[in-house]
Amino acid sequence: MKRWTIYYLAVAATCAIWLISGGLVAAAPNDLDDADITLAVESELFTDDAVPSHKIDVSTEKGIVTLSGSVNSYYAKLEAENAAESVKGVLAVINNIKIQPIHRLDSQIRADVISDLARDPVAESFEIDVNVEDGVVTLTGKVDSYTEKTVAEKVANKVRGVVDVKNLLSYDLVSDRTDADIKADIEYRL
Repeated sequence: MKRWTIYYLAVAATCAIWLISGGLVAAAPNDLDDADITLAVESELFTDDAVPSHKIDVSTEKGIVTLSGSVNSYYAKLEAENAAESVKGVLAVINNIKIQPIHRLDSQIRADVISDLARDPVAESFEIDVNVEDGVVTLTGKVDSYTEKTVAEKVANKVRGVVDVKNLLSYDLVSDRTDADIKADIEYRL
């Protein structure tokens, strides 16, 4: 019973924060002060499941948001930054969040990255070489497109124990593709 009470209180608090921050934005769309921005960023972090918002401190000065604290994954650090950047009125984000990863062997991280790449429909994992040293994943090889390159990096970011990702994948820019070729490629990938 207590679990549900805590859950409902958390939902009520989130709704109150949304109403307050939404009301402030609606009342003064061009005059967001630093306190309003800080509250909005904290609300955004609170609603993001990938971010342990209770471990992140937010401060704002002249529209520039500084994030500090610690998280256990590189992905959580990136998601916190993305969430802060999505808030209206934020001019820049300084991400000082430290990563205190769950200790995993490099071989475990490598195996998980390879497995996750193989399961992703966009990343053609057979073209990607994965190396891991002290939690830093390095992706090398040649892929078909910029999209495949960025998706491979996102997949690697999500693996537990990853501290950083160095994306050294290369791709050839194909400029002589017809619209029919592009359409066929999109249909195949979907």
